[in-house]
Amino acid sequence: MADDPSDGATQSDGWPGFDPNISLELKASGQQSQGAQLTRELTDRISAARGLRYRIGLPIAVRSTAARELSRFAEAVHRMLERIVVLHSHDDEISRVLAVPADMSEDVCLDRLPSNARIHLCRLDLVTTAGGDFRALEANANCPAALVYSGWASAAWRAALSSTLTIPPALDHEKATWFAEWFVQAANATTGSTPGSVALLRVSGGNRTELADLERQFHELGIEAFEADPRDVSFGSSGVTVLGRPVRHAYLKLGMQDFRHLRAELDDFVSAVRSGALFVQNGQRGRWLGDNKLCLAVLSDPAFKDRFDVADWDLVHPRIPWSRSLALCSQESVGLVRSQRQNYVLKHPLDTRGRGVVIGREVADSQAWMGAVETARAQNWLVQEFCAGTHITNGEDRPPYLHDLALGVVNGKIVGAFTRSSPGLKTNIALGGRLHPVFL
Repeated sequence: MADDPSDGATQSDGWPGFDPNISLELKASGQQSQGAQLTRELTDRISAARGLRYRIGLPIAVRSTAARELSRFAEAVHRMLERIVVLHSHDDEISRVLAVPADMSEDVCLDRLPSNARIHLCRLDLVTTAGGDFRALEANANCPAALVYSGWASAAWRAALSSTLTIPPALDHEKATWFAEWFVQAANATTGSTPGSVALLRVSGGNRTELADLERQFHELGIEAFEADPRDVSFGSSGVTVLGRPVRHAYLKLGMQDFRHLRAELDDFVSAVRSGALFVQNGQRGRWLGDNKLCLAVLSDPAFKDRFDVADWDLVHPRIPWSRSLALCSQESVGLVRSQRQNYVLKHPLDTRGRGVVIGREVADSQAWMGAVETARAQNWLVQEFCAGTHITNGEDRPPYLHDLALGVVNGKIVGAFTRSSPGLKTNIALGGRLHPVFL
């Protein structure tokens, strides 16, 4: 089921969908002193914003034909993900595959507000193939903050490049206030009102990544924004307050594991969002189900073809690697996973930042892999075929690095793109990868 391990292993110039002519000029610009200085400045700026080292690489451009195909794919996947979220409440087969942990099942069952099934913002993580196509490995419908930083990097490079270099038009994420603007548009479309103030909700002392810049963006739009903990939300007959202040709209920066850990203290927050009294991006089901990696098991399985638009299925399904709920796999399939670890990847359905990903090729011995498989089977993880990607040097003095292609999508439209390169098989920035802005 897996690609040949050698596929793409010698692709030092990256994906054929990248524009070689523009990329050569971008590399040349990056190797000059001004380009090298800009890369250092971006790395320092973004690292300071995140509070940890966040390396930025040279920019890359995508061919126009590939860009159009990516746009079509993003629109279709977005529709299909929202369709999965809607169907989950009454389609027994989908809810069986996309199983909700026991500690979240009541919340999902009680949430019936249609707007809470929307996925306003998500990130699609793709692996590119040596033949010029791509495969979708997962979707992130929680808090894809890297889109803020890729926008900074793309805008900075666009300003620094020679006016004689023709690069694709700017995507939304290059605009200084884009992140706040899409939130305002989504909030207005859902609630019928434009936010006068927005609570930026995160766990006290926890990850705040994009929040400082988002606060600045809201301020530039004339909207008050303030940080608070979701435990600070109060909900009663008089409406929603956060730290005693009336609030109708909130940006939620809360990882799934943090939410589950704090759930006993979040009754008011959950009730406010469930009732529609408090708007948060991606609602509840849109986030809790749309971010679940088991969505790929639905998109991969021909048994679910009749749940989707035929054109969407025909476009998306061939680009989804074989993916299944390991707990529901036949004994024969489980046997293959156990015996052929080089062909498979195990993914915790709700973990983030690459922490719950076990790549068979990185597991030292068969016993360790067998243990990982049994854990994944007992906990209903996703099992996915391993897909070999393409590699890039990007004009830098190092061996070729594996890279992916990430697309930021707002309501089906691509608003930003970046590539992450890494010497290992995981291209996650949180695990030491490097972010390259992509002109698409």
